[in-house]
Amino acid sequence: MSEIGKQKMAWQKDELAAMHHEPHVAAFVAHGRLHSPLGRWVLIGFVSAFFLLMVLPGVWQIWTERKESAGVQILHLLRDMTITPGERASELGTGVDTLCAVMARPGWKDSGEVAWDNAIQAMVPLWQRAKIVNRHVELDSLDSRMQPWSNARLAFENHDISKVQTALGLLKNHPDVFSGFVPSAKRLLQSWVRENLLSRQYLRAWESGTEESSQLAQWSRPLLQNARYRLFNDLGSKGVAGEEGWTFYKPGIEYAVRPWGHPEDRPLQAIVEFKRQLKDRGIDLLVVVVPNKETVYPERLTPWASAHLSGKVGYGAMALDSLRQMGVSVVDLFSAFSQERRLDQNIEDAIYLEDDTHWRLRGLKRASLEVAQVVRKFAWYAEPHNSTSFVTKACRVDRDGDVLTMSKLRATIEFLPQTVKCEQILVAGPDSIAYQDDFRQARILILGDSFSRIYQTDAPRSAGWISHLAAELSEPLASLVSDGGASTLVREKLARKPGVLRGKRLVIWEFVERDFRYGDSGWKHVKLD
Repeated sequence: MSEIGKQKMAWQKDELAAMHHEPHVAAFVAHGRLHSPLGRWVLIGFVSAFFLLMVLPGVWQIWTERKESAGVQILHLLRDMTITPGERASELGTGVDTLCAVMARPGWKDSGEVAWDNAIQAMVPLWQRAKIVNRHVELDSLDSRMQPWSNARLAFENHDISKVQTALGLLKNHPDVFSGFVPSAKRLLQSWVRENLLSRQYLRAWESGTEESSQLAQWSRPLLQNARYRLFNDLGSKGVAGEEGWTFYKPGIEYAVRPWGHPEDRPLQAIVEFKRQLKDRGIDLLVVVVPNKETVYPERLTPWASAHLSGKVGYGAMALDSLRQMGVSVVDLFSAFSQERRLDQNIEDAIYLEDDTHWRLRGLKRASLEVAQVVRKFAWYAEPHNSTSFVTKACRVDRDGDVLTMSKLRATIEFLPQTVKCEQILVAGPDSIAYQDDFRQARILILGDSFSRIYQTDAPRSAGWISHLAAELSEPLASLVSDGGASTLVREKLARKPGVLRGKRLVIWEFVERDFRYGDSGWKHVKLD
């Protein structure tokens, strides 16, 4: 036998002896590799440790959630997938049956206002329950699926017995309240697709809730954020550190560097459609796009940028040109702010706050001046109206920058607030009453986001750009504001309150530049009733 054959026989003999656990065999060589008890236990230990690291956080989370009676997050998903659709249908069906039974009582129609009030009090909770689909999804009142419920509520509020009976008849046959195996299975499948398993809105909300409630994340996140900030000046997923202590909002930077679409993009079409709806009511539209902070101060973001690029970073100016071509009246704050920033003398003269996404006094005053100049050009502006005189009062307010707040660094690091100069707008007179919106007398309605809220409804109050515009025009205004929701949410708010448009000649729609791409809830079509 050859030497190679003898060696193979020796390997097979040693391997056979090891398989039978012969005590005199401490180690053996098989297929050219050394196997020993030490290597086996190291592998077992490694696998066990890896398994524990994977399982322990979940066990810790479940134990904590059970201890705090908050419910187990993973079970929330399973419950919304299987049980919640049926529970909602049962509750809605019971509510409709109760209302029908009330309406069927003898003499109900003759019992007067008290009966209607009781019916409305029963209908409103039913309408609110119809909006809540599950733990993370709530329908907007303007959603098509809410239309039958809204029609029923409106019929009750109008005391229209025929429409109430028709609406209740439709609700009894509504897909949300069908009973039986086939309707239930169909409803469950639709729930998975639209509001649960395959719904991006639901899964993102569930993921966000799971992350926020994670005990491991709550324990480790502040430590990691603190270390990243101190070692690398990293502000996390929401913020970017700029030059000389300035901070910037990351979505605004992403908006500036990503390619812009075509003029027929949804934002522009939504604006044109809104203009048409207002025109049908004899109301003009004026669009005010507030430039991103990095658009006006690109050199504060990076030393590689030049101050000459001010107003030219991003695509906001191009979007204004497209709107002009579509016949929409706009205010060009890009050029105005580029001119204004050349007058900066010190940090307090800047248009924007250093550690915040919003503007300072100079920015909002220049904005109100530019808007007032355009408003005065509308033909109806010269019509007689009630004029009001205003005076200003200088003040200061301490503010915590929103970039650091959104980055959640304040949980572990103490940052000093920033003292900001403001000017409150007061009604001229002996009482010096602070400016307030007047929905009844105002000819102009403002729709806005947090740029319309800052200094206006938060400290020091009545010092925002809305108040300053009222002072420029010498007349009170009306406003609807939604933080981060000027693209769609504020129009939905207006659609729910159509009476606000009564007597208005102009709607000023203010939103920040980055909302062209990152507007909360997108740019939906909203129908004004």
